[in-house]
Amino acid sequence: MNELQTREEFEQWLFSMDDSYDIFLKMVKEDFSEKLKSFTLSSLDILEEWLLSKFSTPDELLFKENKTLLEGSAIHIGEVIRKHTSGKWDIELKNEDDAYYGLPVVVSKDEKHFFDCPYSLTTSLLDRREKGWLKGVVEYIIDI
Repeated sequence: MNELQTREEFEQWLFSMDDSYDIFLKMVKEDFSEKLKSFTLSSLDILEEWLLSKFSTPDELLFKENKTLLEGSAIHIGEVIRKHTSGKWDIELKNEDDAYYGLPVVVSKDEKHFFDCPYSLTTSLLDRREKGWLKGVVEYIIDI
């Protein structure tokens, strides 16, 4: 994903998030796409298994032709976190030194707690390659 530069770009990303996720689901064409729509913790295991079988490295997912797959995966992870924490999507645009500058993140509604950056979790999963890692991290985030 290219970094978003303005609040307006972020708002547009939020506005188009459902459409982007629907395109992602059509691209995966697997019978598990209906199971993903539940946004349950167990849906993370399904997504994880698919990502690990499709990509050998995080770099493969970062190729331009895989942008929709990265975005859809990150949206799914973020929505699972958001729904289980009553959080909301946000973006850091003030501190360019922030590791997640320009990337959508999930924070608490009062913005006092940062939960995580779903894009980072997606690529970290492909780097670690440990079965159950994604769900374990999200369960930890939810319990904070």
